[in-house]
Amino acid sequence: MFRVGLALTFAALIGACGFQPLYGERAGGGQVLQEFRSIEIAPIADRVGQLVRNQLIDSVTPQGQPRSPVFILTVTLEQTKEGVAFQSDEQATRFNVSLEATFALREAATGNVVAQGKTRSVAAFNIVRSEFANITAEADALRRAARQIADSIALRIGVHFSTVQG
Repeated sequence: MFRVGLALTFAALIGACGFQPLYGERAGGGQVLQEFRSIEIAPIADRVGQLVRNQLIDSVTPQGQPRSPVFILTVTLEQTKEGVAFQSDEQATRFNVSLEATFALREAATGNVVAQGKTRSVAAFNIVRSEFANITAEADALRRAARQIADSIALRIGVHFSTVQG
């Protein structure tokens, strides 16, 4: 009984503070998901760019790219790899892979920028004796960083649409 009362109290407090789900329908009619469906995601250079783009497509336009896009999202990436842990002989045993993305959401018709920004992600991996394991670990770190970049961009664009129309 106590849990039910606590849950109802929590729900009332959340509703009273003006909380609204980002991807839900709003009283004012602004629909973030509808706006997402009108975004074309431009190709991004390199393999990591393909990973970011594929993740963006999955999260922003999962039903496919629009035939007549209202917006075009462009993303550029910079990737760095830095040793962060070393043995006594100065051989690296752990690396950080950093991805920094610069994105711009433009109106397709005019080219005007409606939202832009930068986001950064860092993923780490350990170096072991097996070369195959090292290659696999680095590829996995890049996949994790690419997913974080794509999620951050999608969230920022969603926030943009929710504040513009909400």
